[in-house]
Amino acid sequence: MRPILGFVALILSFSAFSQEEVSDSCSFYVPGIVTPDCDGDCSSFQIYSSCPMYDFELKVYNTSEELVFESFDSDKKWYPLGKNPDGEYYWTLRYTDLYGITKIENGTLVILH
Repeated sequence: MRPILGFVALILSFSAFSQEEVSDSCSFYVPGIVTPDCDGDCSSFQIYSSCPMYDFELKVYNTSEELVFESFDSDKKWYPLGKNPDGEYYWTLRYTDLYGITKIENGTLVILH
């Protein structure tokens, strides 16, 4: 499949978002590509979930392992303008699910200006 709106799946094939199973009835979606110069949804990075995530902590690092973004609010978006060059970035997400289980997820994203 072709990428849609500048997002690429992180699992097996190209798609609009990566979809990970969080529990029996919950999943989350992660953009794989962010293009800050586009107009629309592809200009920011945010984790989307079909269920609430408690004790949310999202961190994004560059390839030098420097923290470039941190959020404790699942509604907060990262707009990687100017100071973040093109390339691969790494994210880690810690949250507590509906059942009180703390989970850690991680992955990569690409910034293309």
